[in-house]
Amino acid sequence: MSPIEALIQRSQKDGYFTEGEIVIEGQIKSGTVNQCWKLKSGEYQYLARMSRELPAQFLTNWISEIELNRRAAKIGVAAEPVWLDANSLSAIYPWCGDPVRKEVLSHSLLSRLGEILSRLHSLDSSAKKIGYRQTIESYLNIIQPQEHPRELLRLADHWDQYSALVFCHHDLNPGNILWDGNKLRLIDWEYARTAHPLFDLASLSHHYDLSDEDLEHLLNHYTPDQYSIEEVRLGEDMVKGLEQLWLSAASSSIGN
Repeated sequence: MSPIEALIQRSQKDGYFTEGEIVIEGQIKSGTVNQCWKLKSGEYQYLARMSRELPAQFLTNWISEIELNRRAAKIGVAAEPVWLDANSLSAIYPWCGDPVRKEVLSHSLLSRLGEILSRLHSLDSSAKKIGYRQTIESYLNIIQPQEHPRELLRLADHWDQYSALVFCHHDLNPGNILWDGNKLRLIDWEYARTAHPLFDLASLSHHYDLSDEDLEHLLNHYTPDQYSIEEVRLGEDMVKGLEQLWLSAASSSIGN
């Protein structure tokens, strides 16, 4: 039995999806940590997500992730899970659409992303604050490099002193931004935390390779005049630095 078949069987034992056959329409996302499938039951479609427990150095917690996901769902930013299995770190959500790839990212979708981030960053989530220096040093403890990224650590110290920290998704790559033709939803809340708002904005700019014109459009629909293009570009250094460290740490620990 495949992992996704076992997941479906567990959900049915819990009393879900018992009225009709569940069809596995295909795997839509496979990463180092998370795997997702598209399911169909009758006229309804679903997103099934399976995760795995990470070493403590990755500073994530699945129970906290689900709680923060639910808080974001209450303001229309995320989908509410319809079934959870804490023992296997699995969940099934209503279908949220396909990932927003760079080639389909229009100004209309950028406007929606800016508005979504404004709502998310205004939410009092009680999410845990995890400092940038703490995050970097935690990854470095896994990697054990010969040299430490001094410029990145200096930027981390600067960001850790920022007074207006907010609830951030903190992993806004295209695979975590879904569009069904009507609504945008964010998934994968495992790195959500109270953090610097520039990280989410810079993540979008970095992963979608936004031009200055596109970035200005995003910022105008976020909170006009709060951040400049130059500040977001500087934030991309943090996004790229943490991403490289995470990949190296994952290769050293998760991949083995």
